[in-house]
Formats: sequence, structure tokens, C-alpha cells
Amino acid sequence: MPSTNNRQPAGGALVIASLIIVILGFILVPHPGEAQSTHRIARTVEADEVPESKTVTPVGDLSPEAKSAFREALANEGSYTVHGKENRPPEWYYSDDTGFYYVQSEGTIYEVMTSGSAGHIFDYIKIGPFLLTGIAMGITGIRWLQRG
Repeated sequence: MPSTNNRQPAGGALVIASLIIVILGFILVPHPGEAQSTHRIARTVEADEVPESKTVTPVGDLSPEAKSAFREALANEGSYTVHGKENRPPEWYYSDDTGFYYVQSEGTIYEVMTSGSAGHIFDYIKIGPFLLTGIAMGITGIRWLQRG
């Protein structure tokens, strides 16, 4: 049976494990509580397929945020998500419904679909057990290291 007088090795292991648990929580829930804005490019369209109520915007006329979202979606199999309302392109609307926009790049018209969600309180519920467990283990490990 290990001696209860020397808990330093176990304390060190607890501190390391606590850091891993906290980091794992942030990996699994990377942006807790932040709004998500998704951009999808599902298809290209011909000019006559664009609804009359919509306009085709040349990629050069987009804001820097919209250009970035458009290019990232093209580069990432047609989907790109930004986190935080401050990172949303200002010319596009985000809600639970899908918004449709048309962007022309190098002679091709792309149908860009946007959707968004507000920050979720459930993100904090998901990450909470990781943080509480990690902090409790870390405090215990530090105490064991100090008592060594």
C-alpha cells in the first residue's frame, strides 16, 4: 500500500490530468455561448436561375468579411462557419431560416446560403463538468504537491 505521507507523484499526475480535462472541454465546445453563422455553397447557377428579387454581387464588391467567408466556403467543401456576431459579414442576414445570396466570381455565379444561431446556454452546461472536474482535480493535486 502506498505511503500517504508522500503524495507528490500523485499530485503531479492530478495536475497534469486536470489540465488535460479542461483542454478537452474547450476542444469539444470550442466557442461556448457564441453565435454561429454558417455559409454554404451548394451549387452554381446560371444567370436566368437567379430570382428577380435577388441581385448578383461580384465578389469584388463584398465586404472583407463576406469575401473571406465566401472564399473559405469554396475552399472547405462548400461550408464555412464563423463564431461571434462581430465576425458576421454585414451585408448578409443570419437566422434560423436560410438566406439566399448570389455571388459572381470569375464568371461563375454561386448560390450562397446563410443561416445562424444565437449563442446557446447549453454550451456552458456541456463544458461545465469538464471545468469543474478539472479545477477540483487541479486544486487537489496542488495541495498534495505542497504537502509533499
